Amino acid sequence: MDDFALACPKCGAASTAQTPPAQQYQPPAYQPPAYQAPQYQTPQYQQYQQKPPVYQPPYQYQQENSNPVQNDLSLFGWYAAVLKKYADFSGRARRKEYWMFYLCNMIIMFIPYIFYFAGYMQIVNYDEPGVLFYISSILLGIYGLAIFIPSIAVVVRRLHDVGKSGGYFFVTFIPFVGGIWLLVLLATAGTIGPNQYGNDPKGYLNNNFPNY
Repeated sequence: MDDFALACPKCGAASTAQTPPAQQYQPPAYQPPAYQAPQYQTPQYQQYQQKPPVYQPPYQYQQENSNPVQNDLSLFGWYAAVLKKYADFSGRARRKEYWMFYLCNMIIMFIPYIFYFAGYMQIVNYDEPGVLFYISSILLGIYGLAIFIPSIAVVVRRLHDVGKSGGYFFVTFIPFVGGIWLLVLLATAGTIGPNQYGNDPKGYLNNNFPNY
């Protein structure tokens, strides 16, 4: 009998009907999912929007200065600046202010001294002074009296700049060494920053350390 023949349940006779063989179940072939590697994304760094702070040196020169004397002036500009402080014995004067004033004085007095010397030579040769001698003597005398006070004032302010009191002016009367001592003080650089006599005429640290 065929393996697939069926018997009648009542009579037991074999049935001639053929049952097709059952189809075997075939599970679908496993297909692993396609592997997708994660895409690496470069992190977005935020750009530095603000500029880095600029280094400021401790001794920064202050450009804004209300005192016109401290700015770069011409030779006669320094001379006029000292005359504007005619009898001002307070405050400080930098080396440039003093020495420019001194140099300008020498230039102004040079021409009268030429006439004075010419008149003096007439006294030596002819035993009597000429007109040039009297004129130059008068001019030099008037000019000397006119600049006497501002000359002393700028010396006192120059001494203040190196931290000395105005009384050091009188060291010039000490024999032999007094004049040299005063000359050294006048040629010494001033103290950096404000001192007990005022702000630095060069502008150093005036705004940074007002209580220096």
